[in-house]
Amino acid sequence: MFTLPALLEQGTEIIRQAALSVGEALTEMTASWGEATPEERRDIVGELLMVEGLVYDLERQVIVGLIPRPSVLPILALGIQQTGKWEQREEGLW
Repeated sequence: MFTLPALLEQGTEIIRQAALSVGEALTEMTASWGEATPEERRDIVGELLMVEGLVYDLERQVIVGLIPRPSVLPILALGIQQTGKWEQREEGLW
């Protein structure tokens, strides 16, 4: 996932293949979430989000924003926007 931004200067086919690879990795992470230990879940979230990339509203006690790693943002935005509850704004999902 971390190699996707570096590939932007490459050809379109290379970018497409890298994006598909990130999508497949996210699918595998989703499938293994239920069986993951707390430490593995922490690692999965660490792969997806920037440091301090979880925006939590203490008053309402809900997650209100995500700031994913740049390499993950396009794929994560595509998947999470389908819920109708999230939208991409600047470098995050709100």
